[in-house]
Amino acid sequence: MRNYHDPAPPHHRFRKQDWFTVTVETLIVVFGVFIGLQVNNWNATPAERREEAAIIERLQSDFQRSHRHAIAGGLARLHRDSGFR
Repeated sequence: MRNYHDPAPPHHRFRKQDWFTVTVETLIVVFGVFIGLQVNNWNATPAERREEAAIIERLQSDFQRSHRHAIAGGLARLHRDSGFR
């Protein structure tokens, strides 16, 4: 018969310690991944801003070129349709 004042058998102590270790290591990995993702987002923000500024600059240039082309085409059409020679 087992004495209830004795500590748990060695295999029971190992299981409790094993689950504790697994839990702690899992938390360390989860926090490590979280911190890594935060650093990655922090580093990506300036690059995204530079890319956004470049896209806006190209859009403005394209719009101005299209606007000049439309005005030039409209003036040529107006001159042609007006009958002035």
